[in-house]
Amino acid sequence: MNWSMHKAQIREAFGHLKVLHEDSDRRFWFEIGDEKRITHYIATHDGSSACIGLMEIHPTAAPIVQDTTNRIVDSIGPAPASWPPGSK
Repeated sequence: MNWSMHKAQIREAFGHLKVLHEDSDRRFWFEIGDEKRITHYIATHDGSSACIGLMEIHPTAAPIVQDTTNRIVDSIGPAPASWPPGSK
């Protein structure tokens, strides 16, 4: 997978990004939306594949749930080869 090409294609598909949170070799995270809803696009890259998630948040809740938003975003990524005991 060409990560740079993937990010360029996503930018083109979504158009104007409301907020760009991260554009790195590991993660591409941005917001799009309007006064009715905010959509977060989160993609992570591990060298050979990508894990992608979309998360919608009501704008009035966004400031209140920022910590939860960050935890969810941090959890998006490839699954480990083996899960620690009790984590499933």
